[in-house]
Amino acid sequence: MLVLEWPPLVLALIPVIVIEFLVVRASLKKLDARKAGLGLTVANLASTVVGIPMTWAALVGCEYVVGAGYEALFKPYSETMFKGAHPPGPLSKLVFVAMQAPWLAPYESQLYWMIPLAAILLLVPFLAISYWMESWICRWWWVPLNAKAVGKAVWRANVASYGFLFILALAYMIYCCSCSN
Repeated sequence: MLVLEWPPLVLALIPVIVIEFLVVRASLKKLDARKAGLGLTVANLASTVVGIPMTWAALVGCEYVVGAGYEALFKPYSETMFKGAHPPGPLSKLVFVAMQAPWLAPYESQLYWMIPLAAILLLVPFLAISYWMESWICRWWWVPLNAKAVGKAVWRANVASYGFLFILALAYMIYCCSCSN
């Protein structure tokens, strides 16, 4: 999934930095615009180049560690999941994709909705690591400012930027589902 999700995240980097810059500048009035822009650029580059791939790798590891019990539990579903024999309901499919979001099973006929849904679900752990890394970097970069205020501003900025990424991923999912019919 990283191969599919990382390139759009890199392409969205400039609008994400602009969104976060606007939110941070509105929250931290004393912060110099140049210092805000540099800090957010460095923080976003770090979270995109290092944080997201590391998080994805950890999630894949968890998927494989949990996979033994998961496969025993879902094996009957996974063998017939999308083959037509007793098709599971939407909730079962959602759970199945959520459990496999980092590394999807290759159900070619269903990937048109599985890939965008997995991308949407992966935004949650990516938001967490982005906030953690960016707040740490920005607290260091903007040292004279109150660390708690910086943390709150970076949180608001990340929620706004990930809201933007969610809207993009949801639009992509709607597009993919409409094209499959």
